[in-house]
Amino acid sequence: MKVIVIVFVIVVMAGLPLLAIADCEDSSNRYLHVSIAQVHERLLSLSWPKQPPGARIEGYAVFQISVSVEGKVDCVSPIGGHPLLLSHLSPAIKVWSFRSRMPFLGLVAVRYTSKGFQLL
Repeated sequence: MKVIVIVFVIVVMAGLPLLAIADCEDSSNRYLHVSIAQVHERLLSLSWPKQPPGARIEGYAVFQISVSVEGKVDCVSPIGGHPLLLSHLSPAIKVWSFRSRMPFLGLVAVRYTSKGFQLL
């Protein structure tokens, strides 16, 4: 709960649009809910997209992801952030791989500046 509040504050303080979580809902309770730190610990490989078109932007993007027992991302659902970053990052996050013994659900927060992408 504390992590969600912090991410919410980052999104709101940055003046970013807040979107509803739609695609990665866990109505069957089959996913282990993990913190952002646990998502980072489980991350095996990631790739960043090339700079987005109109790369003069700087901002944040927050996603909810669900990961299968095989470590593949099943779902990427944007929660909030700059619309260009949300659309540009979603396909890249979809190909990340994770260490996983059971399916999990977590948050990914990304910052983009002129220096590139950074996981938060």
